[in-house]
Amino acid sequence: MRMRVMLVAGLLAVGACNPNGGGAPSDGAKPAGPAAAPKPGDDSRGAEIKAAPTTTPTQAAALPQGFPSADPVARAAECIVYIGLSQKAGVNPGGHDGTSLDLAVKQWRGVLTTQGKMNETEAQQLIASSVNPLTATPIAPRDAASAWCFDNAPVK
Repeated sequence: MRMRVMLVAGLLAVGACNPNGGGAPSDGAKPAGPAAAPKPGDDSRGAEIKAAPTTTPTQAAALPQGFPSADPVARAAECIVYIGLSQKAGVNPGGHDGTSLDLAVKQWRGVLTTQGKMNETEAQQLIASSVNPLTATPIAPRDAASAWCFDNAPVK
């Protein structure tokens, strides 16, 4: 619940303070390798991506252009925002419940603090700077990205 409140607060703050947006760059490269799905009850705050996430051609057609980013830190920030936007809209991508989605967000946040070597403030700033550009994403690609993020959340 705390994560959801922080994410919503970040969304509102960025919308009020930064109307022109900004965000993490994305080079559009599609990572390859076996997918890793989160395990229920697994606290992966310090998780690193063990294998690069996968995207099938069918999934890629539904995903937003340039997503997922080849940069794991940018990808983590994008995933946190996409999952948060879907939750805010009352959508549970892939039929996953809010608790499972919150866990996926926590696992992606771990990438920012471990691989990105960011403190909490820096992680919040990166996430907030990603909100405006990703908010404009149409609903279907946004929810496809949320589902992809859940399916490819890092595990220990």
